[in-house]
Amino acid sequence: MALGRRGEKADRAWDRERRISLISMLPTDARFKERGIKLRGIMKKTGPLFDPPLEYLEIPFEGTVLPGYFRKAAAGKTPAKVTVPALIIVGESKYKSAEVQRHQKVAMDGFTNPKKKMVITPSDEGATNHCVMENRSIVGQVLFDRLDDVFN
Repeated sequence: MALGRRGEKADRAWDRERRISLISMLPTDARFKERGIKLRGIMKKTGPLFDPPLEYLEIPFEGTVLPGYFRKAAAGKTPAKVTVPALIIVGESKYKSAEVQRHQKVAMDGFTNPKKKMVITPSDEGATNHCVMENRSIVGQVLFDRLDDVFN
């Protein structure tokens, strides 16, 4: 996605907030809801600055709404290539599934950036299942180590 100068500035603001907040915050943290609302506001302002723009949407769910963002696909039948240095984090017990392994292989084979990486988090450290939520500190560590590797 291309960004104009204003879009780049807004994207940096979103990135700073995102990096230091929700991934390391438990939902029981008193700041969680406030931070989520702030991030949603930043994305609502940033989305239209992307090219093509991100469209904000809300999905009704159990008496509330789930926020989301939609980016229209380019015209044509060929999907766009993922060119960012992708990172996939998979829990060890989830990765034992042949179907999960197949999905990850398809994804990794399709990523064109040579800095792509997949990390399988170990069961013995409590990061083993879907979304690796049993030990979120491992996810944070993997993610921030990855950001250091890519951007340094």
